[in-house]
Amino acid sequence: MSAIYKSLPMEIKASGSGNLVFKISTKAMDRDEDVMEPMGCDLTNYRANPVVLFAHDYQSPPIGKSIRESIYPEFIESEVEFAPTAFAQDCKKLCEGGFLNAASVGFNGIESEPVQGSKWGKHYKKWELLEWSVVPVPANAGSLIQGAKAKGLNLDAMEKELNIETKTADIFGNPSTYDIERAIQNAINPGYNLPSVWVSELYPINFPSGNVIICRQDKYFQHSYTYTMMNDTPQITLSEGTEVVTGY
Repeated sequence: MSAIYKSLPMEIKASGSGNLVFKISTKAMDRDEDVMEPMGCDLTNYRANPVVLFAHDYQSPPIGKSIRESIYPEFIESEVEFAPTAFAQDCKKLCEGGFLNAASVGFNGIESEPVQGSKWGKHYKKWELLEWSVVPVPANAGSLIQGAKAKGLNLDAMEKELNIETKTADIFGNPSTYDIERAIQNAINPGYNLPSVWVSELYPINFPSGNVIICRQDKYFQHSYTYTMMNDTPQITLSEGTEVVTGY
């Protein structure tokens, strides 16, 4: 079963112990016209390893751990203790400053029914939380960091980790894979209006081209891509996609 991802603006408040409390999911209908029932959330497996990630990056260490999850009829909260790493602490600064204010949950749908009055929306009455992430959407991570720096925040660790300062993946001035992935995401889903459309895997082959797998409504499609540079930003051209079977 493929994981489903849903993003939303999140409310953040400080706890008395120096942690941050995030509202990670609500009962409100999202832009896909889906509804996630908070009381139907199964946290059993998540609580066995309650990590908090940055932008669903499974390859990097988590930025924190959830020490408490609370389910209410209208929303779900998670209290997060941030890791002592420099990158995680930079994430915390951005959350406290209001520069990072979106959450994305990865989940498996267990039981759903059509949303009344919607052509495609689903009402997830039961679902299993797999993980959740602090995400920079709809802002680009580079512009987000530059805006925070303009307000006086020192984010050296995050700039280094995300390769934001130089935006290069090699000595020839080619953009980082992070920048390419963000450009593709912006091309297929401007403004992130469709949370279920996202870049799954990126395979740079020979600059300026490569392959990418894109998820659309729980189906996966492989495209080839090329880009040209404009104002230090890759402009993406995608081929017509072919549906593929993945192991996700």
